[in-house]
Amino acid sequence: MKKILLKSKFSVILFLAGFFCLFFAVSAWAGEGQSGWRHIYDQIMVIFNFGILVFCFFKFGKKPLIDFLKGQKENIREEINEVENRKQEIETKLDELRAVMDDSKARFENIKHRIIKQGEKKRTAIITEAEQQSKLMIESALHKVDSGFIQVQNIFRKELVDAAMDLALEKLPVALNDKDNQYFIDQYLTGADSI
Repeated sequence: MKKILLKSKFSVILFLAGFFCLFFAVSAWAGEGQSGWRHIYDQIMVIFNFGILVFCFFKFGKKPLIDFLKGQKENIREEINEVENRKQEIETKLDELRAVMDDSKARFENIKHRIIKQGEKKRTAIITEAEQQSKLMIESALHKVDSGFIQVQNIFRKELVDAAMDLALEKLPVALNDKDNQYFIDQYLTGADSI
C-alpha cells in the first residue's frame, strides 16, 4: 500500500515539475515580442502536447520503466551480495593467512629455541672436550717432565757412581793396607763357600 502511494506521489510530482518547466519556458519564449493570439495558441499547444507526452509515458512507459528500475535494483542487489560474498571469502582467506603467519612465527620461535639449545649443547661439549684435551696434554707434559726428570736422575746417578768409582779407585789403593786386603779376601772366600 505504501509503495502504491509513494509511486503515485512520485508520478504527480514528476508531472507538475514537467508542466511548470514547460509553462515557464513558453512564457519566456513569449517575451520575444510575438503579438496576437499566436503566442496563446502556442502555449496551449505546448501544454497539450506535454500532456499527451505525459499520458503516453504513464500509459505505455510506466510499467517498462518500473520493470527496468526493478531489474536494475535486483542487479545491483546481486552485485552487492556478490561483492559481500567476495569480501567474506577474502576476510576468511586473510584470517587463514594470519593463522598461518602466527603458526609460522610460533614454529620459527620453536626452531630458534631448538637451535639455541643445540648450540649451547655443542658449546658445552666443545668446552668439555677442550678441558679433557687440556688435561690430557697437561698429564702428558707432566709424564714427559717426570720421565725427563727420571732420565736426568739416572744420568746424574751414573755420573755420580762413575765419579765415586773414580774417587774410590784413586783413594782406596792408598788408604788400604795389607791387613784390609787380607780381610776382604777372607770375606770373599767365606761368601763363596756358603754358595
